[in-house]
Amino acid sequence: MSLVLRSLLRYWRFHRLQLALCLLGVALGVAVVVGVQLASQSALRGFELSVHALDRGAKQRVTGGPRGLDQRLWVRLFRHGLVPSAPRVEGWIQAGEHTLKLVGVAPLAEATLGGPGRPAGGGQLRALLTEPDTVLMTPATAAQLGIEPGRRFAAQARGTQYRLRLVGELPADAALSGVVLCDIGTAQRLLDMRGRLSAILFALPADRLSALRAMLPPEARLSTPNELLAAARALTGAFRLNLFALSLLALLVGGFLIFNTLRFAVLQRQGTVTRLRAVGVSRRMVLAALLAEAGLLGIVGGLAGSALGLGLAQGLLDLIARTINDLYFGLTVRRLYPGPALWLGGVGLAVAAAVLAALPPAWEAAGWPPRGAGEEAGLARQAVRRAPQFALLGVACMLAAGLLTLMAGLVPVFAGIFLFILGAALATPWLVGRVLDLLQRGRVGGLAGRLALAEARGGLDRMGVAAAALAVAVAAGLGVGLMVNSFRSTVADWLGQTLNGDLYVSADGGRALPPAFVRQVGALPGLDALHTGIRTRVDAAGGPVDVLAIGTPSGAHPAARLKSGQPDAWSRWQAGAVLISEPLSRRRHLAPGDTLRLRTAQGWRAFPIVGVYYDYNPGPGRVLMARAAYARYWRDDRVLTLGLYLRHGVTLQAMQERLRTLAARDGLALDVRSNRAILANALHTFDQTFAVTRALRLLVLLVAFAGVFSGLMALLLERSRVHATLRALGLTPAGVFGLLIGEAALIGLCAGLIALPLGAALAWALVELVNPRAFGWSLLLHFQAPLFGQTLLLALGGALLASLYPALRLARTPPARALRSA
Repeated sequence: MSLVLRSLLRYWRFHRLQLALCLLGVALGVAVVVGVQLASQSALRGFELSVHALDRGAKQRVTGGPRGLDQRLWVRLFRHGLVPSAPRVEGWIQAGEHTLKLVGVAPLAEATLGGPGRPAGGGQLRALLTEPDTVLMTPATAAQLGIEPGRRFAAQARGTQYRLRLVGELPADAALSGVVLCDIGTAQRLLDMRGRLSAILFALPADRLSALRAMLPPEARLSTPNELLAAARALTGAFRLNLFALSLLALLVGGFLIFNTLRFAVLQRQGTVTRLRAVGVSRRMVLAALLAEAGLLGIVGGLAGSALGLGLAQGLLDLIARTINDLYFGLTVRRLYPGPALWLGGVGLAVAAAVLAALPPAWEAAGWPPRGAGEEAGLARQAVRRAPQFALLGVACMLAAGLLTLMAGLVPVFAGIFLFILGAALATPWLVGRVLDLLQRGRVGGLAGRLALAEARGGLDRMGVAAAALAVAVAAGLGVGLMVNSFRSTVADWLGQTLNGDLYVSADGGRALPPAFVRQVGALPGLDALHTGIRTRVDAAGGPVDVLAIGTPSGAHPAARLKSGQPDAWSRWQAGAVLISEPLSRRRHLAPGDTLRLRTAQGWRAFPIVGVYYDYNPGPGRVLMARAAYARYWRDDRVLTLGLYLRHGVTLQAMQERLRTLAARDGLALDVRSNRAILANALHTFDQTFAVTRALRLLVLLVAFAGVFSGLMALLLERSRVHATLRALGLTPAGVFGLLIGEAALIGLCAGLIALPLGAALAWALVELVNPRAFGWSLLLHFQAPLFGQTLLLALGGALLASLYPALRLARTPPARALRSA
């Protein structure tokens, strides 16, 4: 076995370019998978480490309702001996372009838990307790902000500017990166939470938990840090699965490149294999040797791809972390956390991809009889003859994919999509052959065109696989692009219907609007109607939900578009029933007529569901209720937002001036936006959210580009004698260059034409199957004609670009040298 493997591996010493292309296919595919996984896992791992670092020593966490906890609760629990415990106030501040997590602690109480807020030194403790606006942060965070100990820096909290002073440093722990620690009184003032707490941390034994639960108010929730982490993992699960599936597509395209290179290498070594068979090497040993060779290439390519994935992950981390920040929860840690399991997984994927790609040519080689070399052309024709069989196998894969998509869950849908793509790829060489046959019969392009067609048709056993890789990659770009554009159009239409107020007003930083100011706004001339609102997160059976409470004039209701509802939905809504968003309805399997249990200030209460409305906000799902009902059950009559509906003839500028006059009189900093401004900002955020998707589409295209380049280089090496003969017969270097360019153009055109229906089918699957199951959204699929044209041009341009170097090399090769070396 060792001798057989060594004889096969000698081939690569003299074909280093092919070796580089094969390793490139492995490395690029693995790099995308490892990079995406490492970036997404690091973002979540950073959140987990931050929670563990901040809650170090705590076993339980008590949180309150929308307004947090009354700080007198901690005093009462402390006096009853429920210790060790420590109060917390948490929020977010802005320092320049950096968003930082502000954590207010009671240092002496924190010492009983051993958390990061315990006194690190007498000077730091004295400064935190006695000096206003003093903070601590890690040396890395301070260096990032350009702040030295003892210096002040500008920060914004809840819309107000402050000058904070750095008086010491937290431990140099990466998990505390982006965290700013201060005294709890300072945090309450900065975050407008006087007398309130975000949480209370405990380290109680199990036998004391019943006493703790007995003393908690109805709106308080007792949980553990692990429950918080589990909720974060569940919340981002669908998002991370989507990224992983898209990264696997790059590996699939890379597999075509590996197959193409290895099959060419096997055919080039037909003489070696048949001689080995002639001296007694069994078919099984030939098969095992070729698969072992592929495994070795997979190991080398996997190691290179894992290293390349590390650099790729660093670039993707910011995109993924920003998306999680926009959609789910705040992140402060932005570093990578590579582990051996990820590297081993990357190498394992590389080996599996290489062995699977090598299996068909290795199986074919193992069946060669020991009768000598010289049958490469016959084997190539045999591969072309097998194209209809592979096409039938592809159709079977597509039918099986349809059955998989009927199963419940997200994983079967992605498995079905991949099986459908694989089926389309298997059918691509046959389809390309049919297109080329039609063009040949039509005598397109004169003599040069017929020669290019003959070249493309004769090299279909090589270029068919490259065309499949290009078609899959371009189709994936088209499908994802159609999905994103359809999503954007749907969201824009939805916002245009729901944001039917003329102006929307809130206090800077999300502070509550004073009741007197709200009454004055309601009395302004030129106002037709005024809606009040508050949005907060509350506990529900099955996990937290966002509650949007809207106050409307009598007989009016919010502009929510119902997907389904009871006939008297809006009147019952005014009386205290709720509407739930479509994502919440799908995730919790709720429908009109069911009830939703929410934790209120009076304890758990079941609210009747009277309707389901379309909603495209990220998060765990929304509940829409009347503000009067919310104030009654949560004892929270705050107003955070105002929606102003103007009378006919009143301009936005005039009303904005009246609002600014009122705000200046009361000393308020307002955020006043028109519905158009909100729509533009929302679409800008949407575009940022899908930046990571666009990056992955480009990476998949890069792998496909390498596949086409590999196929053309293989043809150059294989047909150097044919091209040299044409040169000897009078074909100019420019003619040879144009011949290969024309062949690449034909392959790119065929791949583009095949990609159009494949991309449309992929877009349908993403819109109709993936999005509803992953996020609960119903989207309206829009087929934009420009995207189809761009896809065709992209396939054609990619093939032409990949052909430039092989064509130039072929045109510059002297025919005598090519004839001697062939």
